[in-house]
Amino acid sequence: MQSVFTALLALFAVLACAPAWAGGAESEAEAHRLSEEMAKLAERSAWPGVARAYDALVAISGAELSVEDHLLGAHAYQTVGDVNQMWHCLNNAVEADPMHEDALMWRATLMATYGEVALKVTKSYDQDIALLGIDLGFNPEHRRVFETAQKSLDEVGSYEGLLPLGRYQLGHEKFDVVGGPLVKVKLKPQR
Repeated sequence: MQSVFTALLALFAVLACAPAWAGGAESEAEAHRLSEEMAKLAERSAWPGVARAYDALVAISGAELSVEDHLLGAHAYQTVGDVNQMWHCLNNAVEADPMHEDALMWRATLMATYGEVALKVTKSYDQDIALLGIDLGFNPEHRRVFETAQKSLDEVGSYEGLLPLGRYQLGHEKFDVVGGPLVKVKLKPQR
């Protein structure tokens, strides 16, 4: 009788775990499908679709993306003009394979033109939040990144991402983006 009880207990344990096993297999299958979809969309130069598929792929818990998946995502975001997302994809590619030459070169090329910033405006700051690019120039890609930073500052009072190399002013705080270490600027009222 006890062996029947033990067998039933083991059966219930297996059945209780089955959905977790199935979920893992389903997630893996969905990740594979999305990876293939990204490649097919890229062949047709449907870059917004590649970007959406990449985002869906990244959102799958436990999915292991290949360097190629991350590089396709980077290419998609470069094509649709989102330099910050491209940068994240390139960082993910290098994390997936720290010796991948294409990923390393592409990221180095990007960082020769941009620098990482963390801009924050305190809640007590009560003046206009104006970000000024002192020597920004007219490059449309640089302008889009700059406008993304200004929009984020206006909407949430902070921006973490890239800015083109150069001189800037946020309110009364002047700063330089020269590449290399993260540039942190906290804007608070002058006393």
